[in-house]
Amino acid sequence: MDFQLEEVPWIPMKQPGDHWNLILCIDEGSFGMVWRGEEKPSGEEVAIKIVTDPDDQLEDMKREINLLSDLKNDFIIGLHGAWTYNDEIWVVMEL
Repeated sequence: MDFQLEEVPWIPMKQPGDHWNLILCIDEGSFGMVWRGEEKPSGEEVAIKIVTDPDDQLEDMKREINLLSDLKNDFIIGLHGAWTYNDEIWVVMEL
């Protein structure tokens, strides 16, 4: 599949706690952590990937976010959005 890697429109976030509750760490890897979270005030459960060292994986993160935002299918995890907070990237997806 060919796709164009475009610049991701990173949206600065003032305080993630205003938007989501982090409930449980699901996984941890070299990129950071994936959390089971809850969107406020809807209560919808989401997966939140927090990338703590984005410089090393910026191109991979852009590619992943672009793919998830372009692909709509019941068998592909839906993307809620991607934000920056301090030196982190927060990627919020369906759980």
